[in-house]
Amino acid sequence: MNILKIIGGLIATVFLGAIGSGLWERFLSPFFDSLQLKIAQAISSIYSGYLDSIYEDAAQQLSGRYVNGDSSILILYIVAVILLLISIHNTKWYKDLNYSFIFHGFLNSGLLFVATFYFGIQQYYVKEICSYSFLSMEILRPYIGDKEYNLLKSNYYQVKNENDFKTFEIKIRNYSKKYNITIPKSNI
Repeated sequence: MNILKIIGGLIATVFLGAIGSGLWERFLSPFFDSLQLKIAQAISSIYSGYLDSIYEDAAQQLSGRYVNGDSSILILYIVAVILLLISIHNTKWYKDLNYSFIFHGFLNSGLLFVATFYFGIQQYYVKEICSYSFLSMEILRPYIGDKEYNLLKSNYYQVKNENDFKTFEIKIRNYSKKYNITIPKSNI
């Protein structure tokens, strides 16, 4: 009887995991992608250099600046959650504890979450821009030849702001129309 419960539990776990994965792939992932774009646009409306820094960082991607980015974002999340849990634990169990410690715990957790979102969104879009740009250039390479490919790549490495990237993207689109080639759609 216990073996049947264990097997049933494993089957239910696999089934629920598959449903969750499909939900993430079809509904939640596109929602979070669009939410990240809206947040990036909101940040850029407050700080105009934000999007420009994303495009410039994407052009300089080969410098290795974001090699360990995923792990550092994960570490920031873990630290923020630990600080938040300590603060919540202190509010429930140690009522006579100094409340400024609890306030600072919540404040530090909030600041870490904000910093994590800020840099996480930036890292996400840097990767998206790099992926889109290099894939598009490689698709076009056999059609445009090495000289035009190297010029296109040089233009990409010279991107310093959003306008430079839009100019680069227009060149990509013009080549794809000229040679009737389908290139990936930009998510940016």
